[in-house]
Amino acid sequence: MDLNEFYVVSGENNTPENELVMQCLSDKTCRGIIGNRVRNGYGFDSVSTTLYTETTTDDYDNAFCQMIVSINPPYEVDKLLDFHFTNYTKVKKGNKKRFYVHLRYVILPKLQKRQNKQVYVELVTKWLESKEAIKGINLNFLELKRYWTKLQ
Repeated sequence: MDLNEFYVVSGENNTPENELVMQCLSDKTCRGIIGNRVRNGYGFDSVSTTLYTETTTDDYDNAFCQMIVSINPPYEVDKLLDFHFTNYTKVKKGNKKRFYVHLRYVILPKLQKRQNKQVYVELVTKWLESKEAIKGINLNFLELKRYWTKLQ
């Protein structure tokens, strides 16, 4: 599976064409820097080690959440969601319901964990409800379970 299945991501040169395109993440992601100060003959030097791990789908989901909460004014979040939704369904020929499910059960919980970002949670929820109402999609738990079972 593509790590960034749901999102429009810039090319390898890492420069997004517009503000709605997600920046490409490298193959490895920095997880932390561990360091200490060491005394040498002239004072102190910093010695550090950078920890890297493979980039995961979760990294792309977190980057997408960051894009959402960076939108100012917040009420324009629907432009970002529409852009990625249209690309996923029209260009990548992805399943609309799968996008809705990913947004509701992966992205929304990540947004809810962020402090002082409730307005973005509300806006994403309203966007989802408007799309689901148009298509008559009911995402109850039993239906979701059957749906995910079919996909696997």
